[in-house]
Amino acid sequence: MINLEPCLIRHDIRWKRMPRSDHQDILTRWATLYNGMFRSSVKINAGARALQEVELDYHEHFLLVPFRNFHDHAISAVSSAYECFAVSIPDLKAFSREMDIFVSPPDLSWTLVYLSGTPPGGPYFARPEWISSAVIS
Repeated sequence: MINLEPCLIRHDIRWKRMPRSDHQDILTRWATLYNGMFRSSVKINAGARALQEVELDYHEHFLLVPFRNFHDHAISAVSSAYECFAVSIPDLKAFSREMDIFVSPPDLSWTLVYLSGTPPGGPYFARPEWISSAVIS
């Protein structure tokens, strides 16, 4: 199992590990909002543009949530999730080789997603309203 804590410490991030039940609960809420974000009709930003979007709307408090099976509709928690406080969000590409990870503020108003096995181009940034408006269209 991948341990994200050395990365958090190395980047001077204050964090607390979320209880497993909270991890699964936030993951379920997130999946409800972001299910379908990779449909062709949904606007998402990728790579450098995704990271720029985060910088514009980041307020030093985020959730870091590992998961698996996003595309199989059987999304599940993996490893430990963290509530974090820091000046910036660390680059998580190295970890995304082993697991899927999303970063979001506690209100889930945006998400930055690192997917394992993703072709070059990630991470990916989206907002819930981008997905819901694509479903309506």
